[in-house]
Amino acid sequence: MSDRYIEKTRDGETSRELDCPEGYRAHDGKCVKMTAKEIRHREDAAHRAKRSNGNKQVYIDKKRNDTIEKNEDVNMNDKLRQLIREEIKSILNEDLEDDLEKALKQHDWFYNYSDDGRAYKKGQAQRDNIRNLMSKMDDTEAKKLWNKYAPKQYKYPENGLA
Repeated sequence: MSDRYIEKTRDGETSRELDCPEGYRAHDGKCVKMTAKEIRHREDAAHRAKRSNGNKQVYIDKKRNDTIEKNEDVNMNDKLRQLIREEIKSILNEDLEDDLEKALKQHDWFYNYSDDGRAYKKGQAQRDNIRNLMSKMDDTEAKKLWNKYAPKQYKYPENGLA
């Protein structure tokens, strides 16, 4: 199979090992296909290889049997999930800002003075949509957009009281 050697470092010691593909093992300087029993045994051993080492846990990588130290205090999967959530929230928030700005531009601010029932209902629906969009956004950003387009009598106070 492969006559390629790789250097691996374990516990500060470097060794040169034959690089065999998954399902093969090194034997007498060659890669030899493993039996199903050997593969099962290696997988079982990898699952049992978890052991405590102070505040760190050492895991054995199933494919290469390399040790990977993982600090318990820092869970990379949780960090990645948090970053993804923040990125999605940021993207959605930008869309919400655009939608809110469009709704505020088109809103009939004086719908409640209308004698026409259809205009009144349309104004109420616009207002409900605007409130819904604002509830999904950061409060200060939503109020800034509101104040940008609202007539004077409908603006939020600058000092934040409302």
